[in-house]
Amino acid sequence: MATATRVHVYAVSGSGVMARELELRLSRIGVACWTYADVHDGLVAAAQLSAPDVAIAISYSGETDETLDMLAIARDHGAGTVAITAGPRSRLAKLADHVLVTVAEETTFQDGPLASRHSELAVVEMLYLAVGQRAVRPRRPERRTRTTRTHPR
Repeated sequence: MATATRVHVYAVSGSGVMARELELRLSRIGVACWTYADVHDGLVAAAQLSAPDVAIAISYSGETDETLDMLAIARDHGAGTVAITAGPRSRLAKLADHVLVTVAEETTFQDGPLASRHSELAVVEMLYLAVGQRAVRPRRPERRTRTTRTHPR
């Protein structure tokens, strides 16, 4: 992803919030990234991807038809594909080249949707850090050179 020409992130509903978060983080480190939560816009954009590009789909269940459709079009046009899902055997996971599995457990204080967002956010954060380590080169300290003045002030 750090060397991709374009990165598209596809998701709908609550996962769309996590897609937008990933877009903001990747953009901050110089990765050209766009989010598509509307399936019509996403399908048009996915059809324009090619081999140097990466498409990421986020779906807690891994069975959201709209998200699957967008990722399938991107894959069919040659883009590398990544799924972020809690369903390691889902249709989305089977469609993607790489699968990042989220784990969410309902508790007394967190129902399913909230627990899934926290899990997705953790994966988004780790993905951002991993890409950032590859995309951003450490700066070398500047060497200070001694200058001499040739004229008085």
